Amino acid sequence: MSHEKLYPSELHRALRIYHFAIPLLTIVVSEFTSPPSTEGTGKLDFTPFYQLHEVWRWVESLLWRAVVLSARLCEVHENEASDATESLWKWFGHYVKCSTGWPAKFRTAHRSAVISVYLRAFVLRHRVLSESPVSIPKPPAWLYEARALCADYRMILSSSTNFPRAGEHNVKVEEFVDLCVAVWEAAGGMGEHAGWIIDVRPQSTSLSPVTSLSFQILWWATRYTFNSPRVYRHMTRLFHLSGDMSLAIRTLKLYVQIVGKAYQASKQGVHEDLDSDSDWVQTLVFGIRMICRHAAASGDPEGIEDVKYAGTLIEKARSRLAQDKPLLVASLHLAEGVWNSVMVLKGMNLSYIRHHLYLSSQAEEDPYTRPQRLQDAHRSFILSVQTEPTSSGYCHLALSYARSGPLQDLQKAIESAGLALEADPKEIRYWHLLGLLLTAQERWKEAAEILERGAELDKEASGELEDEDDEGGADPGVGEETLITTNQSSTIDPPSFRPVKAKLAPAYRMAYALGETETTIPPASGLLRSMLEKNPPSKKDVYEYSLQLRMTQVALAEVVNGPEGAEEKWIDVFSWIAGKKGVSQSSECWSCPVLLSCDELLIIVNRFPSTIAR
Repeated sequence: MSHEKLYPSELHRALRIYHFAIPLLTIVVSEFTSPPSTEGTGKLDFTPFYQLHEVWRWVESLLWRAVVLSARLCEVHENEASDATESLWKWFGHYVKCSTGWPAKFRTAHRSAVISVYLRAFVLRHRVLSESPVSIPKPPAWLYEARALCADYRMILSSSTNFPRAGEHNVKVEEFVDLCVAVWEAAGGMGEHAGWIIDVRPQSTSLSPVTSLSFQILWWATRYTFNSPRVYRHMTRLFHLSGDMSLAIRTLKLYVQIVGKAYQASKQGVHEDLDSDSDWVQTLVFGIRMICRHAAASGDPEGIEDVKYAGTLIEKARSRLAQDKPLLVASLHLAEGVWNSVMVLKGMNLSYIRHHLYLSSQAEEDPYTRPQRLQDAHRSFILSVQTEPTSSGYCHLALSYARSGPLQDLQKAIESAGLALEADPKEIRYWHLLGLLLTAQERWKEAAEILERGAELDKEASGELEDEDDEGGADPGVGEETLITTNQSSTIDPPSFRPVKAKLAPAYRMAYALGETETTIPPASGLLRSMLEKNPPSKKDVYEYSLQLRMTQVALAEVVNGPEGAEEKWIDVFSWIAGKKGVSQSSECWSCPVLLSCDELLIIVNRFPSTIAR
């Protein structure tokens, strides 16, 4: 610590001195460290720790300073073997071993800083910067270490923070929640792996207290914060991705009510705003898409009420939308287009149900409003891709061009689907959509090739193509002329429709957990992804998308080769299902009937928004 004061510009010297204490730390760990035992009352007994309280105070001080210096000097991608003197992860190993028997109330400020540094380092080291995979089958190994740190940090905050008073915010708990969500995103961001944040308690009763605490983050945070918009934002997103739609919608409505009222009060100078304009718009756009997706996939006629509520969110988001942020503007246009499309879809379903059940109510079955809604949706999709081209925007534009009506243009639909696929070649649904559009033009050979390439993505998700890529096989991406051949005479106006720029990045970027001159830990919100970014599909979703695509292959084989050709495809489909047994038992999977003509294949395109509009 004297070297830190004497040579503030040469921190390497101080860190080298701290390194001389590692042999002593090894002795302390081997001789005196032991996990706390459980008393007869169920409480943890920390008597061995308090017997050496002064020793542990010096050990903690040394580790605290060494971790802070190594976080400033050591790049997070350096491994332990790179340089034992200045390895951040080497000190992390010593910290984990020494802190095994420490009580939660011991040096809470220092330990909170150390854990925050290491959670930041985990995120910076492992977050995905390049193209996301089709599916991530299981959590990475490092996530278990990060979850153990989160469990320790949760216990420390429980013993050092209280429920906030009026007008206060529990910033420490909110930062902790942001860190946990950032760790989950860095581990893949799959809804199937979010149970430890949402509060899905383990089934086993034999787990240790630390293990069981790691299964409670967001619900615990609500007991230490008061109407925190950060917590509600994360809850809405994670509930949706984990499949609890009713709770996700309820949390979204609570967020809108609280932040909306606070914003109105701040305009009158009564109270400060609770959330930024950017976060407000992102959350509402995410909520609109979430509700529309759920309503489109659900057969419940009452879902129209949720869709109408989503329509009110469009104007609320527009009221705080900054026009100098093209991605947010394009996302809102896209959400509005999706909402209009779903209103038409739900209106058609309600019209059919009420015709047969003799119900009467205000609904969207008016045939005079449907064409106008479809035109509004088409206009919104065009504005979205003109403002900021995205794969999702081009996908929905392709669907709009494919619908029967005055706006139908299959050639432009194929071109839009190709642009969507070029931006996101790992998306099975885009390959399926392009294959359907090609069949509508009776381009059988190209459609079969596109569908086959889309089917290969499922093998990639299952790890079946790991050895095939090294043998010179074609990459299932877009860019080769043989994949998407369009009429050169029918082109898209370049100023209006721009291809999406590929977001390529190196395997990692050089990063440090702390800046060399920083005296405070940067906010955890800087580690979070945008709510509008795509999350990897779940295993169930990949199964459903792949099954839909294979059923289309069967239908195409019957149209082209007759029943004999479809018979072979049916065998392949059933073999594939047998290999996927246990992945999904859902009865909601959409199935395609055996089709007889290309006109009937085009019918699928008109039904496709209910399964592809996400």
